[in-house]
Amino acid sequence: MIDIFDVKSEIEGFLVAYQRSLARLRACVEGLTPEELNWRPPAKDANSIAVLATHTMGNLRQNVLGVACGLPDDRDRDAEFVSRVDDPAALMKQAEDLYGEIEAALADLPPEQLDERVLHPHRGPTMKRQALLVAARHSVEHVGQMELTRDLARQRILDGGASVQRIHHAAIVVPTDRLDEARRFYGDVLGLRETERPNADLDSPGVWYGLGETELHIQCRDDAPTDESDRPPAFIIGDVASLKDRLRERGAEVIDAPTLMGRERFFSRDPCGNRLEFMTLTDGSAG
Repeated sequence: MIDIFDVKSEIEGFLVAYQRSLARLRACVEGLTPEELNWRPPAKDANSIAVLATHTMGNLRQNVLGVACGLPDDRDRDAEFVSRVDDPAALMKQAEDLYGEIEAALADLPPEQLDERVLHPHRGPTMKRQALLVAARHSVEHVGQMELTRDLARQRILDGGASVQRIHHAAIVVPTDRLDEARRFYGDVLGLRETERPNADLDSPGVWYGLGETELHIQCRDDAPTDESDRPPAFIIGDVASLKDRLRERGAEVIDAPTLMGRERFFSRDPCGNRLEFMTLTDGSAG
């Protein structure tokens, strides 16, 4: 590996940056299991190591080989973010081969062309030097994310995944013969989006709704309690007054509640007596 203090030209400096990023990428991937390679941290828009590595190499290939060196570029950026890799060795080999291509292409790039403007597929007219800088910065950022994701993935597996990450779903039980009534309430009155439910794998009927990253499962039981439940799931909404009016129009009970930590809120009940809580976030929005 070239030492940064031995660099004799600007192009050679870029080459050192790419060499180090791709070496870190290979070291990060080495020894990972497919599970670790494709695991995504439980955070919004977080990506797996496989996605980050594929995206990093796609960006390098486009900016260095395509924009700066004028080689063919058939990058599919959207596909990078849904990629899955089950062979760490293949990913390491891909990074090694990419460095070889970059090294050969930069050897043929005259230094006087660095100020030449070319058309970047996303950024418009761009100097070749700028494309090389973008590739260097971008690769360092994402390789750092890969290393952090690797450490999180290994810790998750070491502790058996015992750390609770988030609530996956809440369940509400209704009598079997009142499922249609409950479905109209949650779908039509509350406006929840119904999602696919694997009926063939479950012993009783029901309906599932999507709520962002969480789900609401309506489960049916012939012996479901007929008395009113006081264990409410809480829903974030945008406009308390509008939902109160809609519920009252449909004959549903509305139970006012004091503001809590700046959140407006109230309670209601579904047709089967299940108590529900509705609240805004502190700023009055639905998030």
